[in-house]
Parts: sequence; structure tokens; C-alpha cells
Amino acid sequence: MGWKPLAGITLIAVAIGTCGYAERWFRTAGVVAVDEPLPNPPGHFKASFLAGYNARYRAGIDFGAPQELRFEKPNCIPWPGYPADDCSGIPTRLDVSWRLSSGRQVIKQGLADTTIWRVSGTPFLGFGTFYLEAGRRYNLDAELMNDRSLLARAQPRVSIRVWQAEFAETFGLGTKVLLIKLFARIAYGLSALIGLAFVSSTFVRAKRAEKEP
Repeated sequence: MGWKPLAGITLIAVAIGTCGYAERWFRTAGVVAVDEPLPNPPGHFKASFLAGYNARYRAGIDFGAPQELRFEKPNCIPWPGYPADDCSGIPTRLDVSWRLSSGRQVIKQGLADTTIWRVSGTPFLGFGTFYLEAGRRYNLDAELMNDRSLLARAQPRVSIRVWQAEFAETFGLGTKVLLIKLFARIAYGLSALIGLAFVSSTFVRAKRAEKEP
């Protein structure tokens, strides 16, 4: 076997591997960066993502079946401007410590809220909010302690998303992320095409050689 088919197969394999890895990261660059089930039993949780926007993000625990959570009082956000009697939350026994980092830099860390509140009609257990830069990779590490069985029926999920989604949808992805996507897709697309060209030319030459007397 000559060098061309070997080079072609290698280029195609590299293109497929790079495509799978890159597209996995690109999927996290939307308004919703992380949306994964809470581990059961509780323990360490880690998620990596690529920020798609220069925007403020919110991290915490969302619920896939919010109807399983029972609130005694109407929806509100706990705030000094609201009378205490107008707010209702659900205390949780789940203790969560979390840390957001980028490389070796710790961006923010803290403890999750101890109460599930209804924010804009949706139950949410907040970790915190932070401003992230588009095109930068981040890691969320969380330690979940105590029992989450009381929340299991509500299908808890770790969520990181753009806090002001309407802003992100209006102005779109950051330029840096768009350029990363463009050049990455051009790179593995060209790699696959060149690889196919090498393999095809070798195949055509072999067929011609067979037909020659």
C-alpha cells in the first residue's frame, strides 16, 4: 500500500475525530450551556462547556417535572420589596458547594441556596450568577451532599444558561465563537475532502491497472 491511501485514511479519521470533539463543544455554546441530570446518589458533578455569549449566566438546579413540587403560596422572588407572607419556597436537604473555573483560574465559588423558589413560574434552586466571556471554556465542579430522594420525582437537572436570554437571542453568538466554528468546520471539512481524494485516486489507479493488458 502506497503513502496516498495511508495518508487519506489518516486524514479522514482525523476529520471524523475532530468533528465529533468540536461539535460536542459547539453544542454547549447556545443559550443553554449545561442541562444534565443530577447524579444519584449524590456526589461529585462536573460539566465543561464553551461560553457562546458575552453575557451573565445563571447556574443551579432546574426541574423536569415541576408539578411534583408543591408550593403553598403564589409565585414570587424573595426580595426585600416583597412582604414575607407573599413568598413561598420549599426547603431542601440537599447541600451543594460549587466552583466555576477556566483553566487554573477560579471564576467564582460558593454554596447553593437552601430553598427552592419559583422564579417566573419555574421552580429553581440557585447556585449563583456570573459574567462569562464568549469563546472561553469553563468547568463547573459541584459537590452534592445529603439525600436528594425527596426531589427525585421532580427530575432535578443541573442547569447553566444565559440569564438574559432575550439579549443573547437578539445579538446572537459572539464573534469569537462564530470564527472558531467557521475555521474548525473548514479545517475538518478540507481534511476529509483531501483524504477522500487520496483514497479515490488510489482506487481509480488500481482499477485502471487491472484493465491494462
